Amino acid sequence: MVPVGYLYAYLELGQADSAEVYLARLMPFIEAYQIEQLRPSVHFARGRIAEIRMDYSGAIENFEKQSAINPTDATVHYYIGRCQRKLGDDVKAEASLARVLKVYPSDPETLYELALLQSERGEKEKASQSLEKALAVWKDADPVFKPAREARETLALWTG
Repeated sequence: MVPVGYLYAYLELGQADSAEVYLARLMPFIEAYQIEQLRPSVHFARGRIAEIRMDYSGAIENFEKQSAINPTDATVHYYIGRCQRKLGDDVKAEASLARVLKVYPSDPETLYELALLQSERGEKEKASQSLEKALAVWKDADPVFKPAREARETLALWTG
């Protein structure tokens, strides 16, 4: 199980090549012991590796495989929506993010992603509201916590 820890650490660091090494080490373990509970994690990891490499279509494909295995996990739609936004598919991105917010209405990462989408569409007031909701959740976040820091920096840019 050690490869799982390294895999997720490297995904969080945005190091696709290193993550791929540990994903390759995890696969024989899953196959040998038939631990299918880890299969969604494999698709998630492949999706994140593709996303890190800016292969957003490949990322969506893997995230959708994860969702097919575990359809009750709404959080994967955050990643799908983020990739759809980066591909410029605003309608699908908004629908994916809405799926997350239906289950987790105060999820700050999804609210921040929605704010970015709304801003790109020119919906500045909606974007500011979504961003402020995210920052309200993150109000006590450590200054070094990257998602909250980026959201604060975005608000500073938007408010000039």
